Amino acid sequence: MSVPSRRSMRERLAALLTTAGNWQAAYNEQPQSFSGQSPVATVHGGSVTLPQETFGTDEDLVVELIVTNFVKRADPAAAEDSLDALLVALLDVVVANQKDASGNWDNLFIAGSTEPDYFLVDGKQYRGEVIRVMAEKYV
Repeated sequence: MSVPSRRSMRERLAALLTTAGNWQAAYNEQPQSFSGQSPVATVHGGSVTLPQETFGTDEDLVVELIVTNFVKRADPAAAEDSLDALLVALLDVVVANQKDASGNWDNLFIAGSTEPDYFLVDGKQYRGEVIRVMAEKYV
């Protein structure tokens, strides 16, 4: 069994978000600073579900990619609206790239519920939302 690189999956998803054009920056890790940019997305590696081949069933490898959208909270209402728009933009990216042309995953989907929160970055308050994107690789 060949296990794909979580790094290459993170890099690919961050590149797709960058291409979508809704974020000023999309990182494949959490940078120490956003340098004043907003909105920003970060992509982190999450849990990995390894395939189990028992009793004649074949389960696939599933890699969790945790996307967090960040928006400066200078105007609370505008930050909420922007966070809503970024969620829709992320959903559009996932739907358009369910099968990755680069071969990093065979199926991309959103799992679970999102987790909105507040974050302090560079001394500024950001509104953020954590979204779990699952990258399934058929093995």
